[in-house]
Amino acid sequence: MEEELAITQRPEIGRDVFTHACPPWLPPGARGLYGGVLVGGSLAAAQSTVPPELLVHSSHCNFLIGASAQSPIFYHVERVRDGRSFATRRVDAMQDGKCIFTATLSFMRPEGQPGQSVSHAHVMPHIELPEEVDSQEGAFQERPFQVVDLPITPAPYPTKQKLRRLIRIQRRIDHNKNHSRNPDTNHAVSSAVQSASVLSQNLGVLAYLSDFYVINTATRVYGLPMFSPQSYIERSVSALNRSETAEKEKAITHLQNMIRTEKLEMKRMAQVSLSTKTNNLQVGMMVTLSHTVFFHNQQAVRPHEWMLFELKSPWAGDNRGIAVQRTWNKEGLLIMTCVQEGLIRTEPRDKSLL
Repeated sequence: MEEELAITQRPEIGRDVFTHACPPWLPPGARGLYGGVLVGGSLAAAQSTVPPELLVHSSHCNFLIGASAQSPIFYHVERVRDGRSFATRRVDAMQDGKCIFTATLSFMRPEGQPGQSVSHAHVMPHIELPEEVDSQEGAFQERPFQVVDLPITPAPYPTKQKLRRLIRIQRRIDHNKNHSRNPDTNHAVSSAVQSASVLSQNLGVLAYLSDFYVINTATRVYGLPMFSPQSYIERSVSALNRSETAEKEKAITHLQNMIRTEKLEMKRMAQVSLSTKTNNLQVGMMVTLSHTVFFHNQQAVRPHEWMLFELKSPWAGDNRGIAVQRTWNKEGLLIMTCVQEGLIRTEPRDKSLL
């Protein structure tokens, strides 16, 4: 996971320009990068320009163009404001000369003592957190994080339906690896700075995970399938162009696993399909438009431990939808609230899913 968040400065391009030090993870057969790469990458770049004791508390992102795995991404950071308690950064992610993503991030110096400020939070639902899970079959083993989807309890209305999943990264981050490289800072750092670096990396991982299947909550509450199996496989495999045969075979295996999982999910979701108007539909197109993350209890973020992600959709219409995601650590502390808006276009359902 350290490699996913690793960035390096490019002073020959500009003062505050960064790029990925390692190629980001690309799911087999995927046509573009996972959106969390941009959310996490923009945070890592912005964090590199603020004092280490300042922690991110909000990130407001807009996805403009899909990110490709074929060209490098450059994060251009603008130092909007530096105050005594807060720092604000704007990040433009550029690829092939085009701005594909923007983010405005705010960092805050920790302050306040327990009992000396207002304090409340949503209570974590009672969920048994597993110590271990069986290894995921097929190509899912290559994912840098583990996911366990929890059973769905039917609700009378789409706005009341909740989706829940457990997520953790595959292994604890090696914080001794200094992957975020700045050529001007080769000297030894203090233990306080190292501690702040650990917090920043943990928050970067949480930002990376915040984009995992969020907007599809707006269609999942109806029990809609995500895609047409055969056409999805054909589009995804053709996108590989002239890739090596072994890579194509790996991608096909991954996609077939997704199809199998989708069919099982449809059987499970049949009981929560809430509208006969949507029974003959499936998702034809779904893309994220905006993505906002609020970080809470930053000191308590430990992404190598199980975290509970709960998702709801308060509204959908006009070919758009909104999803709200809350995340708790295993002790029940609320560590993140995420709001996402996306474009959702539907089409007649593929009978092969029935």
